[in-house]
Amino acid sequence: MPEASGRQRHYWNEHEPTFTVDEDPPVLNEWYPLLPETEDVELIFLTARQIHDAAAALNLQIRVIADGTTYTGTFAANDSTWYFAVRYPHDDILGTFTSWQTATFYGHWKAQLMQIDIRQTGAIGVNQQLDGRCVYEINRIT
Repeated sequence: MPEASGRQRHYWNEHEPTFTVDEDPPVLNEWYPLLPETEDVELIFLTARQIHDAAAALNLQIRVIADGTTYTGTFAANDSTWYFAVRYPHDDILGTFTSWQTATFYGHWKAQLMQIDIRQTGAIGVNQQLDGRCVYEINRIT
Protein backbone atom coordinates (compact mmCIF):
# COMPACT_ATOMS: atom_id res chain seq x y z
CA MET A 1 0.00 0.00 0.00
CA PRO A 2 1.57 3.37 -0.92
CA GLU A 3 2.49 5.69 1.92
CA ALA A 4 2.29 9.48 1.91
CA SER A 5 5.96 9.64 0.90
CA GLY A 6 5.22 7.53 -2.18
CA ARG A 7 7.25 4.62 -0.74
CA GLN A 8 5.50 1.25 -0.94
CA ARG A 9 5.33 -1.12 2.04
CA HIS A 10 6.05 -4.79 1.44
CA TYR A 11 4.79 -7.73 3.49
CA TRP A 12 6.74 -10.96 3.73
CA ASN A 13 6.85 -14.04 5.93
CA GLU A 14 9.90 -15.09 7.90
CA HIS A 15 10.02 -18.84 8.54
CA GLU A 16 10.78 -19.54 12.21
CA PRO A 17 12.44 -22.54 13.84
CA THR A 18 10.06 -25.38 14.72
CA PHE A 19 8.90 -25.25 18.33
CA THR A 20 8.78 -28.62 20.10
CA VAL A 21 7.55 -30.22 23.30
CA ASP A 22 9.18 -33.49 24.38
CA GLU A 23 7.96 -34.49 27.84
CA ASP A 24 9.08 -37.90 29.10
CA PRO A 25 6.98 -38.57 31.14
CA PRO A 26 4.36 -35.80 31.11
CA VAL A 27 2.44 -34.74 34.22
CA LEU A 28 -1.30 -35.43 33.97
CA ASN A 29 -3.34 -32.29 33.07
CA GLU A 30 -0.30 -29.97 33.03
CA TRP A 31 -0.19 -27.59 30.06
CA TYR A 32 3.10 -27.57 28.15
CA PRO A 33 3.78 -24.48 26.02
CA LEU A 34 4.29 -25.36 22.38
CA LEU A 35 4.31 -21.77 21.10
CA PRO A 36 4.72 -18.96 23.62
CA GLU A 37 2.56 -15.88 23.10
CA THR A 38 3.82 -14.58 19.73
CA GLU A 39 2.72 -11.67 17.51
CA ASP A 40 1.84 -11.73 13.79
CA VAL A 41 1.82 -15.51 13.43
CA GLU A 42 0.92 -17.60 10.42
CA LEU A 43 0.59 -21.18 11.68
CA ILE A 44 1.50 -23.78 9.06
CA PHE A 45 1.41 -27.07 11.00
CA LEU A 46 0.42 -28.05 14.53
CA THR A 47 0.96 -31.69 15.52
CA ALA A 48 0.90 -33.78 18.70
CA ARG A 49 1.41 -37.41 19.62
CA GLN A 50 1.84 -39.60 22.65
CA ILE A 51 3.93 -42.74 23.04
CA HIS A 52 3.22 -45.40 25.67
CA ASP A 53 3.17 -49.17 26.25
CA ALA A 54 -0.61 -49.43 26.78
CA ALA A 55 -2.86 -50.89 24.09
CA ALA A 56 -5.62 -48.28 24.39
CA ALA A 57 -5.60 -44.75 22.98
CA LEU A 58 -5.04 -42.01 25.57
CA ASN A 59 -6.56 -38.53 25.59
CA LEU A 60 -4.58 -35.46 24.58
CA GLN A 61 -5.71 -31.85 24.46
CA ILE A 62 -4.48 -28.94 22.35
CA ARG A 63 -5.29 -25.32 23.19
CA VAL A 64 -4.75 -22.41 20.81
CA ILE A 65 -5.37 -18.86 21.98
CA ALA A 66 -5.61 -16.66 18.90
CA ASP A 67 -6.48 -12.97 19.12
CA GLY A 68 -8.17 -13.52 22.50
CA THR A 69 -10.32 -16.51 21.45
CA THR A 70 -9.55 -19.94 22.91
CA TYR A 71 -9.85 -22.99 20.64
CA THR A 72 -9.54 -26.48 22.12
CA GLY A 73 -9.40 -29.98 20.78
CA THR A 74 -9.53 -33.14 22.89
CA PHE A 75 -8.95 -36.46 21.19
CA ALA A 76 -8.01 -40.08 21.84
CA ALA A 77 -4.49 -40.53 20.49
CA ASN A 78 -3.21 -43.93 19.45
CA ASP A 79 0.34 -44.85 20.39
CA SER A 80 3.05 -43.24 18.20
CA THR A 81 0.57 -41.58 15.79
CA TRP A 82 1.00 -37.90 14.88
CA TYR A 83 -2.25 -35.89 14.89
CA PHE A 84 -2.50 -32.65 12.89
CA ALA A 85 -4.78 -30.03 14.45
CA VAL A 86 -6.84 -27.61 12.38
CA ARG A 87 -9.40 -24.92 13.15
CA TYR A 88 -12.83 -25.68 11.82
CA PRO A 89 -14.38 -22.66 10.09
CA HIS A 90 -16.91 -20.76 12.25
CA ASP A 91 -16.22 -22.88 15.34
CA ASP A 92 -14.15 -22.59 18.52
CA ILE A 93 -12.93 -26.18 18.45
CA LEU A 94 -9.98 -27.86 16.83
CA GLY A 95 -10.28 -30.90 14.64
CA THR A 96 -7.55 -33.49 14.27
CA PHE A 97 -6.43 -35.64 11.38
CA THR A 98 -3.69 -38.24 11.03
CA SER A 99 -3.00 -37.11 7.46
CA TRP A 100 -1.14 -33.87 6.82
CA GLN A 101 -2.72 -33.77 3.36
CA THR A 102 -6.19 -33.53 4.91
CA ALA A 103 -5.01 -30.94 7.43
CA THR A 104 -3.59 -28.69 4.69
CA PHE A 105 -7.07 -28.50 3.14
CA TYR A 106 -7.95 -26.05 5.94
CA GLY A 107 -5.02 -23.76 5.08
CA HIS A 108 -2.78 -21.67 7.28
CA TRP A 109 -4.05 -19.92 10.37
CA LYS A 110 -3.14 -16.24 10.84
CA ALA A 111 -3.41 -14.26 14.06
CA GLN A 112 -2.07 -11.00 15.45
CA LEU A 113 -1.37 -12.81 18.74
CA MET A 114 -1.17 -16.59 19.20
CA GLN A 115 -0.24 -19.05 21.94
CA ILE A 116 -0.34 -22.88 21.75
CA ASP A 117 -0.26 -25.44 24.58
CA ILE A 118 -0.69 -29.23 24.78
CA ARG A 119 -1.39 -31.62 27.64
CA GLN A 120 -2.15 -35.23 28.50
CA THR A 121 -5.68 -35.58 29.90
CA GLY A 122 -5.89 -39.39 29.94
CA ALA A 123 -4.17 -41.57 32.52
CA ILE A 124 -0.40 -41.60 32.23
CA GLY A 125 0.74 -44.95 30.85
CA VAL A 126 3.91 -46.98 31.19
CA ASN A 127 6.85 -45.40 29.31
CA GLN A 128 4.65 -42.38 28.55
CA GLN A 129 5.93 -39.56 26.33
CA LEU A 130 4.14 -36.45 25.00
CA ASP A 131 5.43 -34.77 21.84
CA GLY A 132 4.31 -31.68 19.95
CA ARG A 133 5.54 -29.72 16.93
CA CYS A 134 4.58 -26.25 15.72
CA VAL A 135 5.73 -24.86 12.35
CA TYR A 136 4.97 -21.19 11.76
CA GLU A 137 6.03 -17.96 10.13
CA ILE A 138 6.09 -14.36 11.33
CA ASN A 139 4.45 -11.75 9.09
CA ARG A 140 6.85 -8.83 8.59
CA ILE A 141 6.43 -5.36 7.11
CA THR A 142 9.30 -3.46 5.50
